[in-house]
Amino acid sequence: MELESKKLGRLENAVTGMKETLGKVSGGVRELLRRKKEKEVVEEMEEMEEKRKSKLFKILVICGIVVGICAIAYAIYKYFTPDYLEDYDDDYDDRFDDEFLEDEVDDEDKDKDEDKEEAAPVAAK
Repeated sequence: MELESKKLGRLENAVTGMKETLGKVSGGVRELLRRKKEKEVVEEMEEMEEKRKSKLFKILVICGIVVGICAIAYAIYKYFTPDYLEDYDDDYDDRFDDEFLEDEVDDEDKDKDEDKEEAAPVAAK
């Protein structure tokens, strides 16, 4: 009986040691699982952020393409559209020059006529 009680005591000690070891192992396994879950969550968040950045990048690229096309279309429009204002300015400048020159010619004629009138009475005296 003593032998059995010694064996039973050893067995109980072994079971207690196994329980402690199993508790430590299970705690380590739990810790590993927790870390793995955290890592998965972090990876998922990073993937979602990359997708969001990717979407934003795609939107910005599309906007850039549209702006580029609009700029090219505007440049082509400006190149092929005649400049009506330039023609108007030329006509206006020509008319102005003609009128201005006519006024100068008229002023010169008046000055010559006045000089003749002034010169004539002086010669008569």
